[in-house]
Amino acid sequence: MAQNGVDNGGTSLFMNTDLWLTFNANGTVSYRTGTGSDSSSYSAPVTVPLSDFAPTGVIYLGKGNIYMSGKVSGQVSVVTGESSGLGQGNVYAVGDITYSEASMAYAGNNDYEPTSSTDMLGIMATNNFIIADCPPNYNDVIIDASVFCNQGGVMAENLNHIGDRGRLFITGGVVAAKEELIVKVDNLGNFKGYRKHVVYDERFLLTGPPEFPLTKSFEIVSWYE
Repeated sequence: MAQNGVDNGGTSLFMNTDLWLTFNANGTVSYRTGTGSDSSSYSAPVTVPLSDFAPTGVIYLGKGNIYMSGKVSGQVSVVTGESSGLGQGNVYAVGDITYSEASMAYAGNNDYEPTSSTDMLGIMATNNFIIADCPPNYNDVIIDASVFCNQGGVMAENLNHIGDRGRLFITGGVVAAKEELIVKVDNLGNFKGYRKHVVYDERFLLTGPPEFPLTKSFEIVSWYE
């Protein structure tokens, strides 16, 4: 079952299905419904402006998994909920997920500074955020998003059976219930999976994607030395 944002009070709602999302740099999103990681079995893609598809900026899937990639132009939160086991409530990255304009720029000396980008993505998974074992992810993977995993964490699919895939770059942040594995070193010293590199998106100090959980502001009320 699916209801687009206009029919559902602004939130795109999908139930009892898997959802394939491809974000496009022109501010549209292409979506398909089906089951599992083989996208060839899914419905034909429908491409609509993100602002029409989810006027509130929230895309919600109950009882299923989301497979996503692309270039986000705008502000959106992607949510999987109502999990009934590890087979549901996951978000799979099936390729890079980046912003149309990078949110943080390298300033030298291992330091980064915010840019003028207004693109913003929140990923909220009941279980795990999974780097899928698929050809677009056979090398470095880039994720621009703040990732929240309520019961799981960030992990690499089929970690015991893949080789060295390079690095996982996350610009945003990670809040997770568990520290899942994205890399292993075998007995010969060979890497399997991804070395993780996370840069905090400083914009999240003051704001965030629609309905994304934020930490309230902190204030120093006293100082003792």
